[in-house]
Amino acid sequence: MFLYLDIFLVPNTKSALMWFFNNSSSTKSLFSTVFELPANIEDIDAQKEIIFNVLLNNALIIKSDSDQYMITDLGRDFLRHIGYLSN
Repeated sequence: MFLYLDIFLVPNTKSALMWFFNNSSSTKSLFSTVFELPANIEDIDAQKEIIFNVLLNNALIIKSDSDQYMITDLGRDFLRHIGYLSN
C-alpha cells in the first residue's frame, strides 16, 4: 500500500498530509486558506481541492463529528514510511 501511495502522491500532497499532522483537527476551510502551494501552480484553489480529496479518499485524513479533519493512523504510518516522521 505504501509503495502505491509513495508513487501516486505528488510532493505537494505529501506536504499537505504533513500539514494535517501538524494542524490536527483542522477544518477544510482552514486548510484551503492556510496551506501554501508554490506560486507557479495555476488555479491554486482547484489544486488544494484535489489534494484534499486525494488525502480523504485514500483514508489518510478523516472527518470528525465536528466537521474537522485529522490525520489517520494510516496517514501517520505513511509519513513515517517516507521519512517525514521519525520512528
